[in-house]
Amino acid sequence: QTAVSLAAAGETRFEILCRAARHFEKGHPERAAELVFRVASLAARGALEHYDDETAVRLSTQAIDSATRGGLVVHASVYRVVAEAHLRLGAVDRSITAFERALATTSQREERAELLGRIAWAHQVDAEPEKAWTSLSAAFRALGHKLPAEDLASAASTTSTCHRETCRRQ
Repeated sequence: QTAVSLAAAGETRFEILCRAARHFEKGHPERAAELVFRVASLAARGALEHYDDETAVRLSTQAIDSATRGGLVVHASVYRVVAEAHLRLGAVDRSITAFERALATTSQREERAELLGRIAWAHQVDAEPEKAWTSLSAAFRALGHKLPAEDLASAASTTSTCHRETCRRQ
């Protein structure tokens, strides 16, 4: 009951969110799927910010499972947390899968481009340069630009230009 009260009160402190998520994990999370999803998602983000990647994966998985049980929509940000945590842990394939799930949940071009850029980075980390270039090219297309063909320095310059243009529009 205490975990439900804390979560319902809009608690945002990382340690409290983790305790509430752990409580829900041991209890009957199906009874309050939306609440468990919200608490576990926030706690997972906090774990990632604290570089506790294993906990971020566990809590993100808890959030996704709860959303699935409750018929809720899982936002790209939740998949992104698990993707970033997997990438830090060296589980590149799992990271790419989670980034792709995040990509499938958003239609916002800036967010799509950012996720495609992270997928490109993961492929590069995994020593798959062709896949990295394909994903990077898709990121540029998402922003309405073409990937420069000259070299990586040119791509970095164009990325910077695209970023400045996006920032001006916001």
